[in-house]
Amino acid sequence: QLQRWKLAAGSWYFDPADPPPSEASIMKKYYFEKLKSKEGKDPSQWDVRFEKEVQDFGVAVKGTVVTLKFPFTNQSKQELKVDAVLLHPLMKDLTSTRTVPPGKKGEIVITLNTAPLYRDFEHDIFVQFEPIQERVKLKVKGRVFTAKDLEAYNPITGESGKAKVKQEP
Repeated sequence: QLQRWKLAAGSWYFDPADPPPSEASIMKKYYFEKLKSKEGKDPSQWDVRFEKEVQDFGVAVKGTVVTLKFPFTNQSKQELKVDAVLLHPLMKDLTSTRTVPPGKKGEIVITLNTAPLYRDFEHDIFVQFEPIQERVKLKVKGRVFTAKDLEAYNPITGESGKAKVKQEP
């Protein structure tokens, strides 16, 4: 007989009928089920409302660190906690305020290290809010080129010459 021992939250247990939740089952619970419940509803009735769900950083020079901000409003009747921000490995969560009172504004702040990137970049991030069990999908996109590439070719206009780029220290 095969015994299935598992480690969850620092404790070993044996329960083949009830394994610990996977990332996929958590995603289903927080994101897809909430998405179904939002269908046909006006966004002003949602618990969390982001000003922009897609941030396009435009063109960045390879090796720079790009900072992106996603402002949102807590439209629920309770204090919300930013429980988790699920990111690409090249991103870092710099969100300072983790709790947002009802009716107030908050902000998700992330940085993206462009050093290993080249050309188009597009990636989803997910923000999990508690206690309302809300997981919101946001998107980051942009283009990354070397400084030498940008001196020879402007990817915005398609012409030769310098492009306006984000160059943050």
